[in-house]
Formats: sequence, structure tokens, C-alpha cells
Amino acid sequence: MNSIQGRLRIAAGQFAPARGCINENMRYHEMLIESAASAGVNLIFFPELSLTGYEPEMAADLALHDESCLSPLQVLSDRYDMTIIVGAPLRVKEGKPAIGACVISSKQPVFCYRKMYLHPGESDYFSAGEGLALARHFPSWGVNVLLEPHP
Repeated sequence: MNSIQGRLRIAAGQFAPARGCINENMRYHEMLIESAASAGVNLIFFPELSLTGYEPEMAADLALHDESCLSPLQVLSDRYDMTIIVGAPLRVKEGKPAIGACVISSKQPVFCYRKMYLHPGESDYFSAGEGLALARHFPSWGVNVLLEPHP
């Protein structure tokens, strides 16, 4: 069964991320995913920039070039038939990185949403995403990155 079909059990993965340490933060994600799986969860959300910590000054250096570093999470998603949503700065072709929410679903390609509505001060470090919303990929539900205020 696809992890978003059938009965939905949701968890929020909360921890204090290590500043700028993707590998260490990945281990926290993995531990929380394992714990959620044992409770029958099939959708787990992590906070904005959970893989790096909320470190705007470091975002350009920490931004993901591609989804390859998410492969350990893809393995867990496939194993537990779970959808996992993690936060990370994303490299963009031109300009500042974007605040991203990466959606990792069982046996599906990773989809990364870019935060469209930045809070005051975020535009100093991040670029805003454009148009493509999760609703195109998951029409029955949607996700905001932290608080996504709509004008």
C-alpha cells in the first residue's frame, strides 16, 4: 500500500539539531523515523531546515546540490512504507539557496518544495520558491513550510 493511502498515522519529528552538521542530524532523523515506524506511523514531518538547523548564515555552504544525501531516508521510507518530510536548504541554479521541504515517499522519486513566502530577514539569505506546490503531487493534502503566510 502507498504510504499516503489507507489509514493515516502522522508524527512530528522534533529534536535540537546540531548546528550545520548534516550527518549528525541525519542520525537523529533516522532514530525518530525508526521510533515512528514502531508506532505504525506512515507520515512523519520534521521542522524547517531540520537537516542543518536553522542557520541562515551557513545556508549557502550547506545547501543540498541534489537528493543523494537523502538516500538513507529513502531506504527507511521504502522499508516502512512511510512518507518522510525533512527540511534543508536547497541549491538553486542562480542566487541564494531556497528553504526546502523534501518529500520522500516509498518507491517514489524525491520531491522538494521550495518555500515561497519568506519571513522578514529570510530574503537576506534565501530565495523564494516559485509556483510548484505539493498539491500537484498530493492533491488530497498539502504542506506548508513552517508558517507559509499567503498574501
